[in-house]
Amino acid sequence: METFTCPACGERLFFRNAVCGCGAAVAFDPETRAFALLDDACAPCANRDAIGCNWRAGGAGGGLCASCAMTRTMPDLAVADNAALWTEAEEAKRQVLANLMRWGLFTARDASPAPVFDMLAEQTESGAARVMMGHLDGVVTINIAEADPAVREARRQQMAERYRTMTGHFRHELGHFVFARLAAAEGFLDAFRAL
Repeated sequence: METFTCPACGERLFFRNAVCGCGAAVAFDPETRAFALLDDACAPCANRDAIGCNWRAGGAGGGLCASCAMTRTMPDLAVADNAALWTEAEEAKRQVLANLMRWGLFTARDASPAPVFDMLAEQTESGAARVMMGHLDGVVTINIAEADPAVREARRQQMAERYRTMTGHFRHELGHFVFARLAAAEGFLDAFRAL
């Protein structure tokens, strides 16, 4: 497990931390892969209070971080459990994006378009909805119902899968997105098939 350092006291921080044990409020910066102190030079993501996002605000409008700015559609928050499920889904998304950003994908250095995410719920104010996870033309659809461990486990058993995680769903769908980007580069498919 990767650990980080508190910029105030030097103690160890973990990826999900928003506050150090010393009391310093911090935010993760995916560009530098380090935590920064929240101050005039480092603003928190606008979703910090709503979903516990611990990333720093990026250059995107609305004060969102790089991860939250990629969310095009939020679930229906009028339904009681959807806020908690969305929070868990966004946490899994940040984990996967941080790893891909380590390789320069979806960062300021990456001139290609980033994916957008539709975070949809099966339960809406107007009733039940069918949500299919997938990727199409740069849009990743995630069913936040699977952020509930009981729902996810039931589906894992139903589909006879060895494991099933929210992080795995994001990795899978982003794998399609990244492969489509790479496949568009001249010579990639021939080299890939030669492996």
